[in-house]
Amino acid sequence: MTITNSIKNSQSLLQQLASHQDVDSHAELKPLVAQLAEQIKSLSAEIEITPANRQQSTNKSTAPVIDEKTGCYQFENEQGFFCPNCYDQTSSRVNTKRLNRKLRVCSACHASIRPKK
Repeated sequence: MTITNSIKNSQSLLQQLASHQDVDSHAELKPLVAQLAEQIKSLSAEIEITPANRQQSTNKSTAPVIDEKTGCYQFENEQGFFCPNCYDQTSSRVNTKRLNRKLRVCSACHASIRPKK
């Protein structure tokens, strides 16, 4: 059962409880049922917003792009060329250093990185 289904089920049970004759006649229960309804409504709204936020955060600079000139990874909102070995193995973003026109070296794993032909 998903969270959304649980919330819908809770709302249904709360409506049944609110319409019960004992709740209507009991002065202390009526405000508690109203508070519970507000809490469930708030949870429902929060659940609807959360998947959109997750999708936005996963799309943001997580997918590296291989730069054809260097053979290194580049990320959308970051400057520099990053070691593909370190990122693939440990998800670490380690900047590489340029040795010459066609060769870069990782300072962490000491990998030699050349452009892909």
